[in-house]
Amino acid sequence: MASNEINATGHQQTVLVPSEDGATVLFPVRPTHLGEMPITVTAVSPAASDAVTQRILVKAEGIEKSYSQSVLLDLTDSKLQTTLKTLSFSFPPHIVSGSERVQITAIGDILGSSISGLTSLIRMPYGCGEQNMINFAPNIYVLDYLTKKKQLTENLKEKALSFMRQGYQRELLYRREDGSFSAFGNNDPSGSTWLSAFVLRCFLEADPYIDIDQNVLHRTYTWLKGHQKSNGEFWEPGRVIHSELQGGNKSPVTLTAYIVTSLLGYKKYQPNIDVQESINFLESEFDRGISDNYTLALVTYALSSVRSPKAKDALNMLTWRAEQEGNVCDLFCIMKCVNDVRQVCTPALCAHIFFFSQQDTIVALKALSEFAALMNIEETNIQVTVVGSGSLSPVKFVISTQNRFLLQTAELAVVQPTAVNISANGFGFAICQLTVIYNVKDSRSSIIQRSIQDQEAFDLDIAVKDDKDDVNHLNLNVCTRFLGPARSGMALMEINLLSGFTVSSDAISLSETVKKVEHDHGKLHLYLDSVNETQFCVDIPSVRNFRVSNTQDASVSIMDYYEPRRQAVRSYNSRAQLSSCDLCGDAHTCGPCDSAASASLPHPNACLLVCFTLLFSLPCWL
Repeated sequence: MASNEINATGHQQTVLVPSEDGATVLFPVRPTHLGEMPITVTAVSPAASDAVTQRILVKAEGIEKSYSQSVLLDLTDSKLQTTLKTLSFSFPPHIVSGSERVQITAIGDILGSSISGLTSLIRMPYGCGEQNMINFAPNIYVLDYLTKKKQLTENLKEKALSFMRQGYQRELLYRREDGSFSAFGNNDPSGSTWLSAFVLRCFLEADPYIDIDQNVLHRTYTWLKGHQKSNGEFWEPGRVIHSELQGGNKSPVTLTAYIVTSLLGYKKYQPNIDVQESINFLESEFDRGISDNYTLALVTYALSSVRSPKAKDALNMLTWRAEQEGNVCDLFCIMKCVNDVRQVCTPALCAHIFFFSQQDTIVALKALSEFAALMNIEETNIQVTVVGSGSLSPVKFVISTQNRFLLQTAELAVVQPTAVNISANGFGFAICQLTVIYNVKDSRSSIIQRSIQDQEAFDLDIAVKDDKDDVNHLNLNVCTRFLGPARSGMALMEINLLSGFTVSSDAISLSETVKKVEHDHGKLHLYLDSVNETQFCVDIPSVRNFRVSNTQDASVSIMDYYEPRRQAVRSYNSRAQLSSCDLCGDAHTCGPCDSAASASLPHPNACLLVCFTLLFSLPCWL
């Protein structure tokens, strides 16, 4: 279709429909803009007529990238205040024209965005036992926070409780016969002490909200105690796939500190729990020196939980490192160690918190939930004005006590570079965030601009096996290997299929490496047990289920599930392309194919060429 006029000659076809039968009419459709596109088909006969409208989502080509920058508006003093902040961003080269979006959001609570997006707090498909718990835990802390703030609505409470009940039942599928938990349950050779401690901690914290089987808790506790050495150290009988616990010579200390804090939560059911040997072990390791900040934070939390005489020294060391290294230390352990958290973690400090892994997100969410509950901001009345470069008029947000949990969003004009001036006056507390989303044609072009921490951690190669004489079948051979030392943690490979192709549910077999396969609307998720320096390959056979001409590139990515910075992305396409006339069939019954094929696009880089086959069946009206 070369125009949007519904009565255009090229958009009409006459067809004879036999009685009690149907007929198929094909129209090639070429979208001219991104986003949802409504398509309406009308059938008219002398006796009756009917119409149907369907919406087609047109996506930009290339690989989606995003960037966010937040600013905290702290107007918490008793007097009326005014503040001015500036945020900026420059788009990189090689972006897909038309894919750029700039958004500004404002909210009057630290956890507001987490609460408003409870279902998508951690944007990762559900998978194994660990990933299920990572989706389970945030619901607990959001409920804790809202309950303390007396802001919990019945609707949100029921939603969170429903998620928790489902997550609890799903996690029981990964419980082993000995009472432990592992990523894939009885399919693994052994339970994991880290995951079992994680499950025990979360189930204990969820117990006030949902029914938890006490026998499940007791058997997990007993199994954990059975994996304690005589010196108090806990050990891992299987392979640890959580990245934070894999590296460094202090990993036994990290594991022991983590398990101790989980076991202490079980005192409600077994008051005579004795963890003194483990505490002695942690105190001894602290005296020897702990170089890793993550380990030091967990040890500090464990020591403070039992009021160890070493706890204050550990906290002082952690705070000193935060000041010297410019990093934000673990808020959770700080809150356990000081009476007034606001003296240690001010709102200005919290504005610089950022998370690199899902475990960081969970710990920080719990920390922020307890910290925010202590802020005690009773009144909020802030007027926020946002002026973006290229905007004809400013965007204004009003944040009050009544709507401070509401995430307010506005679209800004796309300019290069983007600069946003934010001014606020009034009293209270708010957070504004600038979010920029865009697509790039090839991720390799931006590698040189990444910091050393973001360089690709995997080698990733894609071989496309296609046949110009068989445009309906396509086979991908995807090979990867880990570029770092030893092996990765659990890896997630995402294969985006070319438009019009699908993969059968049983096409990829499970193996020692491929633990789980998920199909999700034109893409596949492969959960890999781990990836090492030995190349691993998998074949992806796909079959065309509807015709699309001039298909744009699709992407394949792999990343360490627990450290998303460690990733690699590649694009691919097929040489076996369909033309617009191929969509119409041999009879060319769909009208002027040549006209549709030669229609020019105002933004060719931003458009995806798509054809939809529209089917309708007309009864014989007598």
